[in-house]
Amino acid sequence: DMVQLDELTEATVLSTLRVRYRRKDIYTNVGGILIAVNPYETLEAQIYGEEQMHAYGSADAAFAGMTPHPYLLAEAALRALDRDRESQSFVISGESGSGKTETCKYVLRYLSYRSKRRYEHSIQARGDGKANALEESVLLSNPILEAFGNAKTLRNDNSSRWGKYTQVYVQPSSGSIKRVGITAYLLEKVRIVERAKGERNYHILYQMGLGADPVAHAVLRDDGYGKDDGGNASVAAIDVDDAVQFAATRDALLKLQIEETGLVGALSAVCHLGDVCFDEVADDHADSIAAVGKNDMRKRGGGFLGMGGGDEKRHAIDIAAEALGVNRTELEESLLSRRVAGVRVPRRAAEAEHAKAAFAKALYSRVFDWVLARVNDALKAMTGTGQTLREALTGKKQPKEELLTIGLLDIFGFECFAHNSLEQLLINYANERLLREFNKQVFEAATREYNAEGVPVGDLTFHDNSGLLNTLEGPRDGIFAMLNSECVRRDGNDANLLKAIVKKHSRAPGAKQDRSTAGKTFGVSHFAADVVYEIGGFVEKNRDRLPEEICSLVSTSDALFVAGLFADVDEAAGEGASGAAFAGSSAARGGGAGSKKAQRYVAGSFAESLAKLTGLLDETAQSFVRCVKPNHKAAKEAFDGVVVLDQLRCMGMLELVSARARGYAGRMDHDMFTSRYGILMEDAKDVDMAAFESADKAKLGEFLRLLATKKFIKPECLSNGEIAIGKTKVFLKRGAQNVLETAREARLCADVLLALGEATASRDANALELTLRIADELRL
Repeated sequence: DMVQLDELTEATVLSTLRVRYRRKDIYTNVGGILIAVNPYETLEAQIYGEEQMHAYGSADAAFAGMTPHPYLLAEAALRALDRDRESQSFVISGESGSGKTETCKYVLRYLSYRSKRRYEHSIQARGDGKANALEESVLLSNPILEAFGNAKTLRNDNSSRWGKYTQVYVQPSSGSIKRVGITAYLLEKVRIVERAKGERNYHILYQMGLGADPVAHAVLRDDGYGKDDGGNASVAAIDVDDAVQFAATRDALLKLQIEETGLVGALSAVCHLGDVCFDEVADDHADSIAAVGKNDMRKRGGGFLGMGGGDEKRHAIDIAAEALGVNRTELEESLLSRRVAGVRVPRRAAEAEHAKAAFAKALYSRVFDWVLARVNDALKAMTGTGQTLREALTGKKQPKEELLTIGLLDIFGFECFAHNSLEQLLINYANERLLREFNKQVFEAATREYNAEGVPVGDLTFHDNSGLLNTLEGPRDGIFAMLNSECVRRDGNDANLLKAIVKKHSRAPGAKQDRSTAGKTFGVSHFAADVVYEIGGFVEKNRDRLPEEICSLVSTSDALFVAGLFADVDEAAGEGASGAAFAGSSAARGGGAGSKKAQRYVAGSFAESLAKLTGLLDETAQSFVRCVKPNHKAAKEAFDGVVVLDQLRCMGMLELVSARARGYAGRMDHDMFTSRYGILMEDAKDVDMAAFESADKAKLGEFLRLLATKKFIKPECLSNGEIAIGKTKVFLKRGAQNVLETAREARLCADVLLALGEATASRDANALELTLRIADELRL
């Protein structure tokens, strides 16, 4: 634990991480917060096997001798769930490519292992395999959701382009998983139609082109991928075989009983729509209007996937219409024109391209929502019902226990590119909100509690980004409010928006202006870096109109799968949150394809979804994992101190180390403290524990002195601040808490072994039940 370093400086923190990284110790503890340095190599056999899981599951109360690990955090969360009866959550953050998704998967793997181990006896006793199937289903959901929600970016070959909050419903006393639900936030829909040079679209679009069977090949062309959007030689991801990955995706779909036939057609439509291009032609009045180009994008450089070649005997729009199950002429008409008051108004080429892109984004987003809903349905169907070990052994039904949750948040990290637009602003806003949540949980709440309890710890300094957040999300004058207001106006445009931002926020917290790009950009000084945002496209991206003509057409499609995706268009208008740059589950979208009543734009929906997410986190005891990239080249055994230190500063880890060294890891109400550790005094004939019921501060001091007399704690614990007595709570540094917990567990183990022998000898069923209840708590 870096809190215990004799000297806390940037140099010692960095040196500690460097030494551990070189020893393949990629995890380091900082006062209960885990730093995970991406090794860029597989360490499966060394640190992630079942042997390691067993070791963490059977560790003592203080986890003595156990190295920092996601398994340790997961086990600690399970024990806290039982001890405190409070839901838990993990907030896993870091830059793209730092290992957030992998860390999340290891936590899920451990929770599944623990649940499966608890159910082994009940499955044998009742022949109920649902519990085992639930744990397997949780792990099977990973390749499916990664295929549909992850993509190759400049920083990461498997970057999550959406936020995932997984809620694992657990029986506190046993750690058994009873239910799992996954909520999606902020799917990056814009990736479907545009990406940076060298990046790829979503994995599934390439997997189904290379790995699909002949039936899928009949719809998705299989000519390979000649070049990406930037004109590079290949769109292949490093060390990734799309065909092999598709086999894993398809196997998971099959095992979770998710039908893939409809998916093939819908995804084919997304791909081929990208190959449709438009030319400007003159109509009868010599006006310029759009027409479908004679040569589609396969001959011009490659569409949404950047592919050339293919079946050039058929036009892309013919294949797209067939995949969508609609008439080719009607599809063309819906792209080339719109209806205003019953009159057909032709679009220009750029307008037709925008309508096509908006529909393709909406189609993929709804496919993603459908897949996620089916995954959740599969997890619900696998809900475990097996009896507990205690029920199996005693034959007695136990009272129903309230389920609590362990949540895992995996969301994309801070972004700063050569060209930054609304998408990057929203991503970075999400990271600012998570930093605020971190500050609130780690610094502000602790400071308020210490002050209220009269426990002196000194000032806990931290980076306060509340001013910047107000600049972004202020209800009246925030940048997002200004953006939404500009979208409401018929003549709203980017130039007016930029003028309003500069006028109001040129001197606001976090604002930063660059004179060289005045009139085109505005700057924001984020906690991680200064970012310049290009204003061009902000208003249209926030509106992101969904073409009503196309949606109405596909809602009557002969392809039932596609028609079902757009079954709500009768309730919806032509613009709204589902056409947004980001969307995901209905919870994030706000429902529907965007109703005229709500006029929900991208930024507003985005902010609402984040508020709901942080609200969920606030209802839990949060644990934090900070993932770190050791270098920018994804190279193993390469530790770049400048790169690492920059990330540590951005995460506020150096402030945290100092604050954790002064703060307290554990806290309990007075009565809970005496009740929990009173067991240590049971053999002391000269101590009357009844005297410590409803203990006040004075009685707590006397109780602690008794613990010191009996050698359970050091006499100097009170004087050196290891233990502090507040007005209503007792505060403990991690070392003191570990000593007491270890002593308590040793005493309980001795008691339960003695009771088990007596109950077995007397054949007393009630005594046996009581003993097994204690054994459950001690993980015997």
